[in-house]
Amino acid sequence: MDFITEPSNNLHDSWSEVQLDYRLLIGNFEESRFNDMSFPEISWFKRAINGVATITNGVVEGENGWPMNRAGDVLEYLTWFGGIDEPRIMRIRNTERSRLFHDREKVNGFLPGRTLSLLSAWSLRNWGHFLLDSLGRLAVLNRVEPDLNGFDQVLIPAFPGKHASILTDQLFPKKIRVVRVDKDERYRCEELVVPTISGGNRVYSQDLPEYFRNISKDSVKNERIFIPRYVNPRRFIVTNDVVAQIRNYGFEEIDPIKEVHPAHQFDGARVILGVHGASLAG
Repeated sequence: MDFITEPSNNLHDSWSEVQLDYRLLIGNFEESRFNDMSFPEISWFKRAINGVATITNGVVEGENGWPMNRAGDVLEYLTWFGGIDEPRIMRIRNTERSRLFHDREKVNGFLPGRTLSLLSAWSLRNWGHFLLDSLGRLAVLNRVEPDLNGFDQVLIPAFPGKHASILTDQLFPKKIRVVRVDKDERYRCEELVVPTISGGNRVYSQDLPEYFRNISKDSVKNERIFIPRYVNPRRFIVTNDVVAQIRNYGFEEIDPIKEVHPAHQFDGARVILGVHGASLAG
């Protein structure tokens, strides 16, 4: 089993490279007060691998969405780990590599027609990764094939919860079969289409939120939103004093877990305040 880290025309049937816009993030790093520190992410932005590949008789495996071609090569550049040489991420990648099935014939099913894979690392367990690393690949696909009606099924991580179901119902036409893939599942596809977004230390192109803004409907106009995270380990230490001050500045408290459509709340906000975490990903 070979792990392929760079795109090549003889590894799949087609490859369309997509240039995502990282200028805002690069500018923020370069102009920040941390400019004298070492940020390997700056060079990573410039070598990130983004695009859409089509693989006839391809296989996709597990929560990381490892795609394989007919020869059994693992096309690693199509995964979250593509284009990364940062040591910490590489150690994680090597651990994930070791979990791959070694029985190439073992599959959970054959998917006829065209299959779109949106599987990505950690998207099975974390809302932020599910939204941006997994569903965010639609922003890449949109540059090459905007109409989703050309697909017979879409593979997404089996992320639990009502918000994931509500969002996927909104994103995909009803004619498309949605297949929720768990960590130990493997599918062979008549035609596998894989849009990819290279990972990194939780950094994203602005193309992703722009894509979701364009499809969002019925936004609620709350100028200032505060995410308190009362029952989460990531919360303010002096909660009462901090919350009182925040309320004085006109912020409305929103708990995304309790909201039916949290994205509608976020989309209409001018300022969103909260502790770092997946609750802010919306």
